Amino acid sequence: TLYSVINLMKDVKNDPSTSAKLFAYCQSIVEDTPFDTTEVVAYRAVNDIISHNKLGTLAFITPELGKFSTVGGLGVMVDELSQGLASLGEDVVMISPYYERNRKGETGYLAKDNIKHVRNIDVFLGDGKYTCGVHYGQILGVHLYFLHNPIFFPAPYADGDPTFTVKQMSLIAKGSLELLCQIRKIPTIILTNDWFTGFVAAYNKSGHFGDVFKGTIFFHIAHNLEPTYEGRLWPSPQEGTLEHIYQFPAELVMDPYWKDRVINPSRCAILCSDQWGTVSNSYKQDLLNNSPLANILRRNPNPFGFANGIPREIRIKRIKDTCGGTLEGAYKFAKLKLQQTYFRFEKLDDTIALFSFVGRVTQQKGVHLILESFDQLISKYGGKIQFIVGGPASNKDPYASYCRGLMIDLANRHPHNFWAAPDEFFTNGTLVNAGSDFGLMPSLFEPGGIVQHEFFIGSTPVIAFKTGGLKDSVFEFNSKTLKGNGFTFEEHRVGDFMYAVDRAMAVFHDKKKYQILRQNAFDSCLDVEEVSRAWDKEFYRLHNRIFVDQPLVEEHSKRILQDFNPKEYKPEDPSEKAADISKEDVLMQKIKKLMGEVKENKLKQVTFTYRTSRLPKPKLVQLCGVFHNWDQKKSCNTGPQLHNLSLIHI
Repeated sequence: TLYSVINLMKDVKNDPSTSAKLFAYCQSIVEDTPFDTTEVVAYRAVNDIISHNKLGTLAFITPELGKFSTVGGLGVMVDELSQGLASLGEDVVMISPYYERNRKGETGYLAKDNIKHVRNIDVFLGDGKYTCGVHYGQILGVHLYFLHNPIFFPAPYADGDPTFTVKQMSLIAKGSLELLCQIRKIPTIILTNDWFTGFVAAYNKSGHFGDVFKGTIFFHIAHNLEPTYEGRLWPSPQEGTLEHIYQFPAELVMDPYWKDRVINPSRCAILCSDQWGTVSNSYKQDLLNNSPLANILRRNPNPFGFANGIPREIRIKRIKDTCGGTLEGAYKFAKLKLQQTYFRFEKLDDTIALFSFVGRVTQQKGVHLILESFDQLISKYGGKIQFIVGGPASNKDPYASYCRGLMIDLANRHPHNFWAAPDEFFTNGTLVNAGSDFGLMPSLFEPGGIVQHEFFIGSTPVIAFKTGGLKDSVFEFNSKTLKGNGFTFEEHRVGDFMYAVDRAMAVFHDKKKYQILRQNAFDSCLDVEEVSRAWDKEFYRLHNRIFVDQPLVEEHSKRILQDFNPKEYKPEDPSEKAADISKEDVLMQKIKKLMGEVKENKLKQVTFTYRTSRLPKPKLVQLCGVFHNWDQKKSCNTGPQLHNLSLIHI
């Protein structure tokens, strides 16, 4: 077909402008022809180009989603990526559990967004039938489906024994595929997210749905694949493999070569999916080199990795609305509010450097480096520093409990310099992003990270441990080249963290360089539109389609369809046209002049033919001397398509 030929053209596949022009012309032909074109071969061919290139439905299956059930970065990333893909013109379906209670303890919270119950579905697992209510709504072009079962979906990542957790994973996996069948949406690509959805591809691979998803690519996104985040379960001897519940081969979830009998849903997802990806290129390489699952991760020849981003314009508007109405004045406005709210200041003190951390207090986040270094730092800088540690610390976790004690002690001893509230969720994120002098991300590991971009959009540089996705986004500021958007440290120790703070303080006291650093931070914020485009390109690649940038198509379409207005027509001025001669025109004029001189003076033209035979064609040929004196050299480029070289004897 004509589409097959076009799909082989590298310029069309690799150049966004060329592909956008092609599809803009095709769409204008199909949409604006005033007569029936079904019998016209040329028009059918053009229509086939458009129809064959359609990607189809993209379906996300996720344990957490946006404002409804986000626990960490996964829920934010999936929410914003799906909306970004919808804005690019893709048909996007989202399936997630409707938890009985959200993190605020509320029930019935979907009704606020006009998401309503539309049907029930029955899901058959090995030990019986389970019913899920289906709730549907649409937000920003994304079709949202929520599966409700109060017993198995009481809250995100609810605690339970291995039998309970296996039933949860089986229900969301098989229930999602059953829902897609019932609403008659068979996706081109199904994207599963982390361990909780690790059984989805296995139900397809083991034949539970016949050939229904034969043309579907199963793509697993590993947001965090550290050993403690793989979703490992240790069933008791009485529970066995629990294969009687999930009903596919146990070797898909259990590695027979491991010492202990462990159910690993992440292993299952990687083994059964057609492709996997993650949230930064550096983290992808880390997994391929160091993950306990590296041997099966390497089976895929071309895994995907791309950094997270945020919706820049939405976040900028939020900063303006929160911080006095302008982006230029947001920094001082927000810093004053932070000093008034958390340190009991009446006026802004811009001689004090304000450092902020926002997130969960867990071992992954490395909060102990902040807490253990504070006493030394406040002494070293004579009280001219302030730290905000915003996030809850649970007493149930030993690490968080240790940090909790330090947070309370420091807040009591330094009320004007240190603030923390380990019993509260931190709610002033926008003020912190815009009003801090430095953001703190001492994470022990960070697959992608979104927090750094939330600081960057507020023009706040970041101090970060050099790991995972932070390696791809936070770069050391160089005081000579004035490049970089923060400060990094490579050993996860208090001393190395303090040295990074020292370098940050040195730049903070040089106000000219510090303003450049803040501008660098703002400029380095990655827009989710760019992230969505990168993921979309990967989806088109997997299906051997041509990625078409819809905004570019619309731009070219406007030019194609714009009407000629005689009143706006302005004849070309010959003098202006003469002044706008291209380089090619100038070259041709020189050649014509030269040829005229040859003809007029009857100079002899000699053609030299260089035959390459089997040897590679030379990039440069030199004619040494002239016909009466062989002591001169003249270089002649042959050009990419010429095999004969014509020289003029002058």
